[in-house]
Amino acid sequence: MLDNLSFEHWKADEYRISEVQGVPSLLPRYEKKGAKTRCIEAAGDYRTLVNPFDYYRPSESGRREADAGPHLMFLRLKDISREKPHLLEKAIVLFAQRYGLLGLPGQEFLPEPVLQYGKRLIAPEAVVEGGTLHVWDPATKGIDFLRKLKQEGKLPDPFLNDLPEDLFLKYVALPKDLKLISPRRPQQSRKLVPWPELKKKYGAILAWRADRGFFALHTREPLREWKAALEAFPTPDDLLARSSVVLTGAHPLFETDEEGSLQPGWVCDSLLTAMHLMLFLDHSHGNRLIKCASRGCPNYFRTGPYSRARYCSQQCASRAATRLYRGQEP
Repeated sequence: MLDNLSFEHWKADEYRISEVQGVPSLLPRYEKKGAKTRCIEAAGDYRTLVNPFDYYRPSESGRREADAGPHLMFLRLKDISREKPHLLEKAIVLFAQRYGLLGLPGQEFLPEPVLQYGKRLIAPEAVVEGGTLHVWDPATKGIDFLRKLKQEGKLPDPFLNDLPEDLFLKYVALPKDLKLISPRRPQQSRKLVPWPELKKKYGAILAWRADRGFFALHTREPLREWKAALEAFPTPDDLLARSSVVLTGAHPLFETDEEGSLQPGWVCDSLLTAMHLMLFLDHSHGNRLIKCASRGCPNYFRTGPYSRARYCSQQCASRAATRLYRGQEP
């Protein structure tokens, strides 16, 4: 039975900026009908599913670290969006090449699929085999794939594995029949959004992988939503000005390691939520995030509670010292 359908974070081989037609507009009354929307989208093959915290390096030494995680590069993007907007699209592509998309559908939709009463499976639109994403027609190859899983007894619901062939299809739905709950849309409580709308906006794909079963992924995100996310992403100064922070979409996880001990971790609904959490973690236990004081350097870096570092690297420190010697601003 399909009880959960989370949007998994994945990376493609390549990303690009493109103009996509059919993306739902924010203000339909005021926007030109049929207008194209600029998006960041996957241009290469499926690479792999990744955990956003695979990119994060917790602070252990208290030393200066300029490559502690994607949140530092996202802060750099935030500055570029304000100070050099003509470079923003190129910078977004470089960010996606390294870390993937922000995972916006994971923030917008609950992982609770809604199907017509009696339906217990959905014919997938793609399958991942050998690290490659094979996309197909769910009404033909997708259903044939489910039949094959049934014959092998590999369907997630044992009840379906034992069904006669003539009854099996009565329990199978197509992706176009799937709906997801969007509780965060303004003035709309728990709106049901049909899957075709997600395909238009995010290039959503319902996929299957042997070790995970059903999961959803998306191949593009509108740049307007990236710009909104950058504007809302707090700087270290913004964070320290708040008395408290409640972060939704992040949950603690404990897994057993090879030695039988429980190791703590995190599960986040998107890369964007994970970057918020990284930002908060880096301001705990006395650590700090600082913007490089060298003139013209957009980098942020993490430092420990007793560090007096003002520059992200030795190169920036040397450059600043030379400028000060010449009577210039560092």
